[in-house]
Order: sequence, then structure tokens, then C-alpha cells
Amino acid sequence: MKELELELAGEYLLMAAMLAEIKSRLLLPIFEEIEDEEDPRAELVRRLLEYERYRKVSEEINELDRVERDIYPSSVETGQFEQPLILPDIQLKELVFSFQEVLKKAEMFSTLHFTKEPLSVKERMIMILEKIENEDFVKFEELFNFEEQKIGLVVTFLAILELMKELLIEIVQAEEFGTIHVKTLIEK
Repeated sequence: MKELELELAGEYLLMAAMLAEIKSRLLLPIFEEIEDEEDPRAELVRRLLEYERYRKVSEEINELDRVERDIYPSSVETGQFEQPLILPDIQLKELVFSFQEVLKKAEMFSTLHFTKEPLSVKERMIMILEKIENEDFVKFEELFNFEEQKIGLVVTFLAILELMKELLIEIVQAEEFGTIHVKTLIEK
């Protein structure tokens, strides 16, 4: 409040000084009319217009949101358990495309089975690790049993994704649109 009053008082003092200067120029006797000298009142009008322009701009700036006054930045601390995400060289869409090929092959072997088999992703993870344990690379398709129903294929696919997430296996592809292979990351 006091700051605003001091600013206003300063503005009035400046204006009073300018008016006193203009009045003193007008009261002095004019000996010779100098063509280049401009009217002091015109200077006052120019300064007043400039002052008004600055005042409007400062009000507009003051109305803008200010960080830590009107806007509060948020901060979130990450936990201690950050694990670096290591992505395989293969794109997920290529993996999904390969899985679609597996599903197409499974349809050729499909027969009507109505028995419900207990399926567990963890058990499939163990089966996959056992299959690739002693080999350098195993074809992606060899991890699937095509005689199973689609649910069995989906469980196997989820087990592969979970093993990738746990960094126990790696999916590799030598060339674009080439055969996808699975490799174990567990040291022997």
C-alpha cells in the first residue's frame, strides 16, 4: 500500500515539475522566435501519451499470471526403486505381428476342445526358460504349442512379455522382417 502511494506521489511530483517548467518558459520574454524550438505544451502532451501507454502496458503485465503468486509449480520426486528400462532391438509391433502369425498357424491345428486347462503365466515362464536354457537362440514360434487353444497361446505370449520385463530373456531379429529369435539373459 505504501509502495503504491509513493509511486503515485512520484508521478504527481514529476507532473508538477513539468508544468512548472512549461509555465516558466511561457512567462519568460520571447526575444526571437526560433523556428526549431517546439512548443513546451506539445512536449507535455507527448510525455503524457507516452506515460499513459507505459501505464496501460504495466497494468496488462500485472494482470498476467505470475509463477509462485497465481501459479504454483508442481514437483514430484521419483522413488528409489527406479530400474532402467532396457528395450529390445525389436519393435513391439513386430512382436505383435509375429504373434498374429502364430495365431494363424494355430487356427490350422484348431479342433473343438471343450476341456478347460488350468493355465498359469508363471508356469509358462518356467517352461519357456527351460526350453531356451541350453540353446543360444530359439525361434519365437517354437515357444508356442499350436495344438493349444488360443487362450494357451495368449498365456504363452504374456509369459514372454513378462520375461522380457523381468530382463530374463531378450528378443532379437537379425534383419527387418526376418525371423524373430529368443535368447536367455540368465548366465549359465
